[in-house]
Amino acid sequence: SSSSNASCSCSNRPTKPTTRLLPSSSSSRRRRRRMKSSIRRLQAASLKNNCDDNTSSMKTTKEDELLERTCIVADQSSGECAPHPKFACVIVDANTGDIVCEAFQFGQAGEKCETIVERKMREVMTKDKETTYDVYLNMEPVHGINVSGETRSVDALTRMRLRVRRIVIGMLHPNMKFRGNAIKELIEKSGFEKEQIIVCETNTMGAMCARKVNEALLYRCATGGYPHGVYKYAMTLDGKIASSSGKSKWVTGPESRETVFYERARSDAVIVGGGTLRTDDPRLTSRNGDGTLTHAYQPARVVLSRSFDVPEDARLWDTSVATTIVMTSASHGKPELVKVLRDKGVDVVEFGGEFTMDKVLDEMRRRGWLQTFWECGGTLAAPAITAGAVLRVLA
Repeated sequence: SSSSNASCSCSNRPTKPTTRLLPSSSSSRRRRRRMKSSIRRLQAASLKNNCDDNTSSMKTTKEDELLERTCIVADQSSGECAPHPKFACVIVDANTGDIVCEAFQFGQAGEKCETIVERKMREVMTKDKETTYDVYLNMEPVHGINVSGETRSVDALTRMRLRVRRIVIGMLHPNMKFRGNAIKELIEKSGFEKEQIIVCETNTMGAMCARKVNEALLYRCATGGYPHGVYKYAMTLDGKIASSSGKSKWVTGPESRETVFYERARSDAVIVGGGTLRTDDPRLTSRNGDGTLTHAYQPARVVLSRSFDVPEDARLWDTSVATTIVMTSASHGKPELVKVLRDKGVDVVEFGGEFTMDKVLDEMRRRGWLQTFWECGGTLAAPAITAGAVLRVLA
């Protein structure tokens, strides 16, 4: 639900993005502070890998701060935008530097963030006919007649042209088919001057934040469509990732579990092996402290089991909560169990020939996932890491 001058809170894949006209409620401000701290933690890894020894002396400009804010807004669509990138649009008063309106978009049938912001700004610009605005985009929008006739983002920016001083873009689109199309259209046909369109320099803080928030997209573009994998494991003080009974369910504490729920919510799929399923009977959902779901949309739960050694009854087979997928070898010889699971709504994927991690990754690529979250034990983690399915480890 939503109210005027307050953030919208969306629980499922909506038909349009969350939008906000300032001022906002105190609860929204608290939520934004939590998101800001989260994305800054993510940025730390990017800064460590991408910045040189002079990073500590890098100056952060107001422009960088506003781009960081744009990336924080874009990050709100994590886990719900695949196979599309995270996009956000922030409108700023060109004179005061205050944020006036902001929106992010969902990937599936979602209204473009530029379109929703432009619509919300009509009332503001009607009341105040003098103020000009700066537009901040974390990434160049998709544009082109050859891209499903996609022109909505550029059209929305064009409708605001007379009141826009600058358009600041965190990064060009990483897909070469789309790169530069929107900028070219804005300059050559929409009436913007070349000087009005600013793309951040690569080594600025704003550009680094833009790359970090869409790191999964960058990886997918670089690898031909494979998802960005994150592997999570917990270890006891004596170096074990499970108890003596083989259970790993409660190795961690409440704070660590909150981090796991956060990462699940950011991912398109959570992956375990058959051993984890049999031992822990996990739910693999993103939950609040009281056990309720963080939001109605949940990542797909994926079980990898070469021998199809899975029980007939498990909490993962409740597909009313989230999609469940089992990937196995077609030679498992258990057609009755396949029927049982499919009757429960489980998607059983059977690979012909040898069961390999390459086939698993190809299936993930086919489904368009941007990020996967691996919560498996060492038996499955080893081949996943060897195959390049894991890019980041959360320990």
